[in-house]
Amino acid sequence: GGRPSPLLCANTQEKMRGPAAAPPGGSPGASRRAVTLVLCHGSQHRASYWTALRGALAERGYPHATAVEFRASRWATLPALVAELRHHLDDDLEDAKNVVLVGHSQGALVVQSHVATGGAARAAILLAPVPCDRWLLARHATRLAARVSWTGLFKAALTANAAHVMAPDVATMRRNFFLPTTERTTLGGSTMAEYFEKHVTDEDTAFGALAVRGNARDVRVPALVVAAAQDRLVDVDTVRALHGLLPHAVGDDATVVPNQAHAFGDPGWETSLVDPVVRFLDEVVQQQGDEELR
Repeated sequence: GGRPSPLLCANTQEKMRGPAAAPPGGSPGASRRAVTLVLCHGSQHRASYWTALRGALAERGYPHATAVEFRASRWATLPALVAELRHHLDDDLEDAKNVVLVGHSQGALVVQSHVATGGAARAAILLAPVPCDRWLLARHATRLAARVSWTGLFKAALTANAAHVMAPDVATMRRNFFLPTTERTTLGGSTMAEYFEKHVTDEDTAFGALAVRGNARDVRVPALVVAAAQDRLVDVDTVRALHGLLPHAVGDDATVVPNQAHAFGDPGWETSLVDPVVRFLDEVVQQQGDEELR
């Protein structure tokens, strides 16, 4: 048996294909529309990374989403990035009880730190998450160093800019963020070069942000933890270990999305990623309706 969670375990969710229960006086569609998704992009990406996923979730009944554009300098610390998220929440949203935070990679680290240090959220979705745990983060960094060029790593250390490692050019970006067989992506643009031009930036905050603030064990909201099966940057073992630390992670294990690399932009993501995300959001909606009945 898994740890107790405010949401149904993953194997129960798999059996649920119908719409979420409506709260009193409402409809499932109205309940879904009450949820606001706040999307936090990852290292070396822009908020535009989320455009395609926002559209896919809107088609499935979750039209309200806003994306944070992190503007902190490359020397920014994790608290500075968390402050940007909180500024966004304070300025754009009136009620955090209906906010579901969605973070990808380093953005998921920001989400964890925000919640672990007292920030409000209804739930969290962590995609290929950098872990908010010092030991796991050190292990992750060691494994990552073994997969990148030492020249790029040296340049990145000198400049505090991970762009030299992650995606200094289209070929390296493709190797780190996509499957080797993926030549076109529906995440944005179509070719790898178009994706690189639209969504990738050479300014990066990853080095400053890797100083952990908070701890995953204090992320006390329902959390969907998702790994990409062929991720070169945040491997499946790291994501599964993080899942084990989160007190309200759903299911007995992380959700592993097959045939996807770090960007979740390889063919088939529209169902293999979106389906478990929508099931989780439906459970969040249903739980809120149950609470209103009490």
